[in-house]
This record gives sequence, C-alpha cells and structure tokens, in this order.
Amino acid sequence: MVDPGVLASLHFPVALRRKGSRKIGLCVTDPLAVRYHSTRASAANLEAWYPAALQSLVAHGFEVALFTNGSPEDRGYLYRRFEEWIRRAKGPVTLSRSFDDPAALTTFVSGCDGIIGHRMHACIAAFSFGVPAVGLRWDPKLDSFFDMSGRSAHMLDPARVSGREAGERILAALADPFDPRPLIARAQAQVAGLAASLQTILAERALARR
Repeated sequence: MVDPGVLASLHFPVALRRKGSRKIGLCVTDPLAVRYHSTRASAANLEAWYPAALQSLVAHGFEVALFTNGSPEDRGYLYRRFEEWIRRAKGPVTLSRSFDDPAALTTFVSGCDGIIGHRMHACIAAFSFGVPAVGLRWDPKLDSFFDMSGRSAHMLDPARVSGREAGERILAALADPFDPRPLIARAQAQVAGLAASLQTILAERALARR
C-alpha cells in the first residue's frame, strides 16, 4: 500500500517560491525519539550532526529553515538548540514557526527547494509536491517509502555519514529529477478501492438487517 500522505499536493495549498531561491528545510527530530524508535546507532551523534549539517548547507549557498513536524518533543529540542546552531552556522538560517495542522506543514514543505529529515510524513509531503528530500535513516518505514518512490539513493545514515556532507547530498537530490504523479495515481486507486470495499460491506450489512 502507498501511504495516502502522497495525496497531500491534491488537497493542500502550494506555497509560492521566490525566484532563484535555494531554501532547504531541515526537519529536526529529538535524538531521544530517534534512539527510542530505532535499533540503529543513528541517534548517537545527532547533537554534533545537526550543527555540522547546517554549516555544510550554508557553505553550499543554501538558506536553511529549521522546522519540526509538530511533535512536542521535537519542538522542545529544537527550541533549546536553535540559537546556538544559528550562531555557529554564520549564515542564512531561520527558525520556522510551529505548525498546528497538516495544511500548515505541507504548505511550508511545498515552498522549500529541498528538505532533509527523519520524519516520514515530512518526506512524503515533499515527494507529493515534487520537492527533493534527503531522508535520515532511523525507521525501516522511511527506507521502504524511499525504495517505493525510487529515491533510495537519497537516504543518509547520520551514524555513517558526517553532517559535513549534507550540502553535497542535498545537491545530489536536487540534481536527480522525479515525477510524483505515478505514485500519486497508485495511491488514489488504492484509496478508491478501499472506499468501494467499505461501501460494499456497508450495503451487505444493511441488507442483512432487513
């Protein structure tokens, strides 16, 4: 089954991008959450990985917007760190506002030229809007989505790849075009099939009650 999140671009507004912009959204996840949900060592060096990635992205000429997918633990972690990270990056790094609903998050993602992050639905929304993503490995479900969407080359394991390589990795993702429409159509067909099955079941139950 295709995650129905790939339908985001059909239901939520698209943000306008500035002409010539080079905006990368860095989706920050609390290392404790990564450690809790992952059997890998990918959380071990995130405290150093995030600021190194910011410095790399700035050095490659990108504007970086720090954001979270809305989970309270991620927000708390980012709010405790962003001032130090921005000072160390010495470049155009901003803190995005908190997102209170899926529409706000997906619209933000649609306005980026690329994103980097662990959170699956931020990466799925990016794919839906045609925004290249670099996934940070932690949960097998994220690997599965990148495989399904033909973007497995753009998975990055922070336990093995230094944050200093983030700039090069996002450049590679940006240079690798893709068309989200086939997977979107597949998701639409699956949702329609599920809806038809539910309608059949409800009709059969209604007949059985007569």
